[in-house]
Amino acid sequence: MVYFDNVLGLPNAKRLEEDIQQLISFDSVVLMYLELERFDEINELYGIEVGDQYLRMIRDWLLLSEEKYVHFYRVNNGFVMLGKNVTLDESKKRAEKILRRFNKPWSVSVGKHHYDVFDSARMGIM
Repeated sequence: MVYFDNVLGLPNAKRLEEDIQQLISFDSVVLMYLELERFDEINELYGIEVGDQYLRMIRDWLLLSEEKYVHFYRVNNGFVMLGKNVTLDESKKRAEKILRRFNKPWSVSVGKHHYDVFDSARMGIM
């Protein structure tokens, strides 16, 4: 069974299911889902290479800025972040910060080509 996304190297939905079972024992576990609303359109407009690089940029930004979330997953057109011992209020603030980042373009470079990629996102917190 495959447990990792082949583009980003992040665990996938199958691995998420297994990890949730293990994390339930913590006092406070928060799951946040970030959905990229225009990802399919970006892939169609700019091509898969640009789409993949765009996903890598988001992954890298999330990994650097969301240190309390110890598990990151690629699921469908987005990302899931699981945090241990994180409060709901902390998660709401983090979600607002993440969503604010989508108010400006992502500068994506592939080879000699440069693209300003505009996307919107939405988040869910459990």
